Amino acid sequence: MRGRRTSDSAVALVVVGEVAHHRAAACAQVAVYLRSRHGRRLVDAHLSADPDLAGGCCPQHADVLRQGRPQPGGGALRTVDELLAGFPGCLVAAVATRAGGCVLGARDGGRVLAVPERGGRTMTRTDRAALASFLHATLVLGVRWSALRSIGVSVVPPAGRATRATVATRLTRVRLRPIAPPAAAGAARRALT
Repeated sequence: MRGRRTSDSAVALVVVGEVAHHRAAACAQVAVYLRSRHGRRLVDAHLSADPDLAGGCCPQHADVLRQGRPQPGGGALRTVDELLAGFPGCLVAAVATRAGGCVLGARDGGRVLAVPERGGRTMTRTDRAALASFLHATLVLGVRWSALRSIGVSVVPPAGRATRATVATRLTRVRLRPIAPPAAAGAARRALT
């Protein structure tokens, strides 16, 4: 993303590693790499959790919170706001929508709706988690979400668990649509439903 004239498309490689004593789906240590023709470069590492599945203190310390229970668009936006308000250490929150995408929110007030690109499949729980982790990395790098339009995210298991087939089939392309800031969220919630 750095050094490019436009930032309308980005490709990330997200490596998800299991955190000891937690199910990988509930709480994971995540590393985000950006791919380029020069190889891949680590740009971020953080803790990601689903507060509905993770027990103990994991959600309290997570940088990224992702809720997989699909909700209507307005409900998803409301839940994003509640997660960010309820977990002060969280920088990014993501909530699945019934339409197959997700609503993502950042501590700085940015809100986007992520939808699969035309002809794409519905986003899986893993796709949504990877997208939330990638968007966390963009914030860490100082990139505003408004600069992103289309993102391709690949999810790779930790070293030794990936095969060529699993990596090749995990690329998901999504489009990002900005949502009004929280102050104007009432109208945005109605537009999403």
